[in-house]
Amino acid sequence: MSEQEEVDFLAPSRLASYRLVYNFLFDSEQLTPQDNVIKTFTTRVDTLPGATFVIVSPEYNGLLDMVTPEYQLEVANYIEMAKNKSDRERQIGKEKSAVFTGRFVRHPLNNQLLPVWASDFVLGGYGTGAVMADAHDSRDCELALQYGIYINETVSEDGKPRENFLDKIKEGYVFEDYGVLFRSEKYNGLTSEQAKEVIADDLVAMGKAEKQVNYKFRDWVFSRQRYWGEPFPIEYVEKDDGEVEIRLLEDSELPLVLPDLEDFEPSKDGRSPLAKSDWTRVDERTTREADTMPNWAGSNWYYLRFCDPKNSQEFASQKNLDYWLPVDHYFGGGEHTTMHLLYSRFGHKFLYDQGLVPTMEPYDYRHNGGILLGSDGSKMSKSKGNVIIPDDKLETVGADALRLYVCFIGPYDATVTWIEGGLNRCKKLVDDIWVLREKVDDNKADKSLVVAYHKMLKKITGYLESQKNNVAVSELMSFVNILKEQTGINREIWQNFVLVLAPFAPHLAEELAIIEYLQHTQKSEADIDWETLNKEYGSIHKDPWPKYDESYTVDDEVTYAVQVNGKVRADFGINAEATEEEILTEAKAIVTKWLEGKDLKFHKIIPGKLVTLVVK
Repeated sequence: MSEQEEVDFLAPSRLASYRLVYNFLFDSEQLTPQDNVIKTFTTRVDTLPGATFVIVSPEYNGLLDMVTPEYQLEVANYIEMAKNKSDRERQIGKEKSAVFTGRFVRHPLNNQLLPVWASDFVLGGYGTGAVMADAHDSRDCELALQYGIYINETVSEDGKPRENFLDKIKEGYVFEDYGVLFRSEKYNGLTSEQAKEVIADDLVAMGKAEKQVNYKFRDWVFSRQRYWGEPFPIEYVEKDDGEVEIRLLEDSELPLVLPDLEDFEPSKDGRSPLAKSDWTRVDERTTREADTMPNWAGSNWYYLRFCDPKNSQEFASQKNLDYWLPVDHYFGGGEHTTMHLLYSRFGHKFLYDQGLVPTMEPYDYRHNGGILLGSDGSKMSKSKGNVIIPDDKLETVGADALRLYVCFIGPYDATVTWIEGGLNRCKKLVDDIWVLREKVDDNKADKSLVVAYHKMLKKITGYLESQKNNVAVSELMSFVNILKEQTGINREIWQNFVLVLAPFAPHLAEELAIIEYLQHTQKSEADIDWETLNKEYGSIHKDPWPKYDESYTVDDEVTYAVQVNGKVRADFGINAEATEEEILTEAKAIVTKWLEGKDLKFHKIIPGKLVTLVVK
């Protein structure tokens, strides 16, 4: 399972090689003694020598107390304006906005005075709500250029100043990578990696820095008010003195079941619809929590229950957990990373710490799903009219053809475009297979069909194990073309082919298997009801996967291309078991006219593919 996406979501910066954040204390002689520091954070300590101003968020604690009188009104208005923007709007806005606070702070390394600005692209909930600003962050540069704030480069690829660096920055060429320091006094010549450690250690020793971990984590899932999902097992009890006590329900009082509601519209005051029901009022002094958990709360642990779904004593026995965990593959779109997956891992790690699950991680492998684009190559949306409605396709081509096309359209993790012709091709595949059932007989299969079958089975087995469903369907198509060329199809090969077909076209495969069963038992559909059929036959989807014979998958003869001085001159077929000497002899014989009068200086044989000859 990939954890990098979660690290990117939680960590202070995508540039941080380790998640350490340093709070630098900027002295301000103009502030009162108890408020004479502004704590900033950064993951790029190497650029600190070049910091020329400080930016605080509009939510910065005590911001208005810090602002000088002549800027009070402007800053107050700016704070109100920032409240009307979402975090996303503040971070992706093309034009930066800011206001000067009238205050200056001292640089912790060189003691220079730095102006303090407030800008809404700095978020109050991330880090300390204040950052140092320099010429090595594109957002800082945009702000500096817009408001005429002095900036100065101190890191470059080779440790030398760039000529006309301001012009380059105006053109969008901001150096944000790691490099070598200059204009940084005693830190000149250090690489960024070295400087991060040395400068941080120096500042900690001076008492001007603290090492800590900062996360960009926002509890979006549980902290938002919800009206559906699992109820919180919490009651509020009013005591005699008027205080309210929070009581957690005992295990014997669980499960807490939500009531049926006819009116589930939220109240005008924003309270949950549950607040309007009698369910929340236990007695005169006791009320239940009316908000609920998100549906993620239950889905966070469903995989554990799958291990032992009928256990009435515990969520799963230790024996079953030891056998099944961790989950082999976790499939899902990118949205799972910061929603379900994040919380599921958190809950699992808690259970691991409590000794209730045997593995630290719940999932062994994480596979992100790709994006399906409309037929015009753009993201599907109702406004563009390019949305594919599955129900419509079910009506026109059927479930199996649609399923085959979803597998065939491309790799699971790729961004692919819907092509109607591809769907029609899969519909034709279903129709062709249905017709092929009429060719099935009990005659012995010729060797070429047996070889083709075992090669197909080996390839598709491997493709399924590596989640290459698109090439697996392509292989099915190739084998069906071979079957169409046959005058008759051996019954055993046909039955095993239907087994291979089952994961891709489950309805068609089941019907073909039932037809085979009825023929074997010499019964007709009229002779048997579905309940009896299910009892006697079961389902093809419960049958074991067929096994291929390796001896049929190895070619008796292989073809080699012969390359002379870099150009392919001929090719030849030879027994797959031929020795290297035999292969070389055959290769030289077939390209004799390009070897005459020349000496063979070098040769190389790539088994089953190529013979390379170099002559002079």
